[in-house]
Amino acid sequence: MGFRDKVKANIPKVDLQSYSIAIISKYKGGKTRAYKEISEMHYPDPEASLLIAFEPGFNSWKISNVLDQSELDWGYFRSEVVPGLVEEAKNGGKTKLLGIDTADMVLTQCEAWTLEQANKKYGKKFTSMQDISDKTSENGYILLGNELRKQFNLLKSAGYGFIWLCWGKEKMNELKTGLKYESFDWKMPQTGRNYFESQADLTVCLYSEVTVYDKKGNELEENIVNAKGKELASAFHSTETMMYFKPTEYISCAGGRFVNLPDPISYSAENFLKAFADIVKGQLGENDNYEELKEKEVKNREEKVQEVLNNTEEVKTETENEPETIESITKKVMAKGMELKNNGTPNKELNKIIGSAKFKTVEEAQKVLDELNKL
Repeated sequence: MGFRDKVKANIPKVDLQSYSIAIISKYKGGKTRAYKEISEMHYPDPEASLLIAFEPGFNSWKISNVLDQSELDWGYFRSEVVPGLVEEAKNGGKTKLLGIDTADMVLTQCEAWTLEQANKKYGKKFTSMQDISDKTSENGYILLGNELRKQFNLLKSAGYGFIWLCWGKEKMNELKTGLKYESFDWKMPQTGRNYFESQADLTVCLYSEVTVYDKKGNELEENIVNAKGKELASAFHSTETMMYFKPTEYISCAGGRFVNLPDPISYSAENFLKAFADIVKGQLGENDNYEELKEKEVKNREEKVQEVLNNTEEVKTETENEPETIESITKKVMAKGMELKNNGTPNKELNKIIGSAKFKTVEEAQKVLDELNKL
């Protein structure tokens, strides 16, 4: 058997659950509403979707299934939430789609946990990922990115689809020529953006477009000018939330791995789901049947998830896999020293190796433990 036995034709996925979708807007720009309305319209069963809220922006919405992760921390997410969802998938759980509100606060929680682990490991007080990079042999940003990938890859392997809710902002950009321009883009730091942008198969930007009118209700394309030639602001306007599926001269945070991306569409859950169906249909061949492919895809995904999970060790709380700290190794040193003393090793020899046991680094403590284990 050679590699050719593994070569096969790829049929584009058509089911919403098979994709990761990022929805970006300003603060209070309609992200949580979009998740609620899209998930409820797509899944008649309220248990089919779960909102994991890393911030309390859901409080004003009636949503059937919400986990308030904002009151918890990343340690709980990785040790309880992720293993629990994986176990549910293994046992045929009803949840299919996870809403993450917001990905920005995911990054904040994960970064706090990564700092805490580094503090324990090195016995220092780091203040940022850069601080870890500057003061240790490890790269703090890589540690952060790896932790994000590890947890969400487990959930992805368990068959869950994602809707990432993300903050956007207006930003100033400068070309190599020095020419400056404004755009609306991702708000999160680059490390988080690198992960979430790469994971999103489709990124949709919600942006409020303003139309200005004169007092007679006519749409204006230029400002009103008074008798003295001074431009005046109109007192009449309307706003409409639009969905951007591909970049424009101003919207940068939109696009995806598809050919048939539409021009801006007025926001509604119905319009989104119709646009999504048209987008994935645009990837298919002339003889491909959308409904048949969707039915087959759902069946194949369920079978593949069970195969993957059954061949993977049970996901547990990862306490035993967390990095050793100065404190944890010191305890092992003292326990090993007591064991050797009880077995007749002279105190003088033990004291020479252990010293005061006030270790400054994990490496120093581990070196002493290794010496004791040789006795």
